Amino acid sequence: MDSAAERSPQTVASYQREATRLVAQYIRENADDDKPLEKRPIVRTAFWFLSQHGRWSKTSIRIFAAALHQEIDGMLEYDSFGPDSTEIELLGKLKKSRPAPAEKPTKSKKKEKRVAHRKKVSAKRNERKKGFEQG
Repeated sequence: MDSAAERSPQTVASYQREATRLVAQYIRENADDDKPLEKRPIVRTAFWFLSQHGRWSKTSIRIFAAALHQEIDGMLEYDSFGPDSTEIELLGKLKKSRPAPAEKPTKSKKKEKRVAHRKKVSAKRNERKKGFEQG
């Protein structure tokens, strides 16, 4: 069974909104591009998305890839493309060759120690206040 057939109407609509937002972001960020937008800006957006390594979180990448996949798959339902067409290639890349997610910043050991020390001092201060209030 096709994965698109299993999606709820809310999920389909959500992916359509995400794909539209991503196309708008692509157009906004590439406004000075000399190439005119083709009839299908979703294809150019998909290529752009796949080249954006280290930009988004894993969750965002998964959502954007699914949204673009849904839109390109929808195009393939209405138009006929050869088995080695760009669109078919994009579907495979959106499934298997997604961009690398952004790395989470790591906390330094010094900062961790400072935060732990502040918490400890604060806890002691709160204990003393309680003791004075009760006694």
